[in-house]
Amino acid sequence: MIRKLVAIPTGDGIVPQNWLSLTTQPDYARLVDKLRTVEGQIMDAQHAGNQAESDRLQSDRVEVEAAVIRMTEQLHQELKELLDPSARAFVRSTLNALEVFIRWQSIVSTIRLAVQVTGFCPSALPHRVTVEAIVNCDLRPALVLLVGQAQTDGAITSAEAVALLSGKQIDSRLPSGNEPAIQQTE
Repeated sequence: MIRKLVAIPTGDGIVPQNWLSLTTQPDYARLVDKLRTVEGQIMDAQHAGNQAESDRLQSDRVEVEAAVIRMTEQLHQELKELLDPSARAFVRSTLNALEVFIRWQSIVSTIRLAVQVTGFCPSALPHRVTVEAIVNCDLRPALVLLVGQAQTDGAITSAEAVALLSGKQIDSRLPSGNEPAIQQTE
């Protein structure tokens, strides 16, 4: 039997990857082929008028279908194990980027206000349309919503949620057992 190995990032500095063997993939393919064979035999028995053989094969088909369903659930579990670390790292990086954009937006707003206070005409600002779009875009509700969803899904902890909502970055890597997950940024 051929086994395929897939590298999964762990977020750990010592063991950066786990190797997952997709052992259920060949079994799933074998069961699907068996199901097709049994269904073909059922059709042949029905066309031949052999009802007893068709009934026996129906029982076989139910057993194979149940095995396919179990195998599908195992494949879904393998897929979840495969994708969870990457998806969690992506979510954490995206939340950091959104938090940085909100902080940057505040800086641009402060600069725009400082320029307006001096009496300088805002329409003469370079990239005025871009500056106005950045300042007028309120991403705070989106950040709150996404942080809540990420916390519910287990991608971030409560402490990390508080950190993000108070303007701090979290580590994009998945934290290992004994390192802090919140980065102090100024």
